[in-house]
Amino acid sequence: MQLQLVVNQDLMLIHAYTGWPGATHNARVYSNSAFPCDAQRLFLPNHYLLADSAFPLSDNIVTSFRQRLNSNVRFNKVVSSVGQSVERDIGHMKGRFRRLREITLSDPSDICAMIMAGCILHNLCIVNEPDVINDYIEPDAHQPVNNLVYAGVNPNAGVARRNLLLELLP
Repeated sequence: MQLQLVVNQDLMLIHAYTGWPGATHNARVYSNSAFPCDAQRLFLPNHYLLADSAFPLSDNIVTSFRQRLNSNVRFNKVVSSVGQSVERDIGHMKGRFRRLREITLSDPSDICAMIMAGCILHNLCIVNEPDVINDYIEPDAHQPVNNLVYAGVNPNAGVARRNLLLELLP
């Protein structure tokens, strides 16, 4: 089951969406979630998300470059390191709520409810016990890798924002 997460710098989940089969491409899950419609409402001016190139580039989502040029390698590393926060958060959730590692339910609505309950409880734990989060980290070597390329066209606003951020890197 796919789980789309948006994580802030404190590892709080600020958006969670689940329900699509695990083989579904990230861009398809994103485009069918409420997040693209709510993006204008959720973001302050000049605020954006950093995401890997599986997501569509837009004014609110800045993605890594697909082409590996010397001028954008450092930018891609920064975006990749931010993406690791999401993977770290998933590790925290699976460490705290071990039932999320191997879900034995068969009804998709029950699976989604269990995943969303884990997300809610995760945020409650961070709010109430922020200092104990590292006690639950365990490496998960079985993380799937999605190497599909998004087939959509990148809007000009996203390209301009990403290029501006590239110029701002020291």
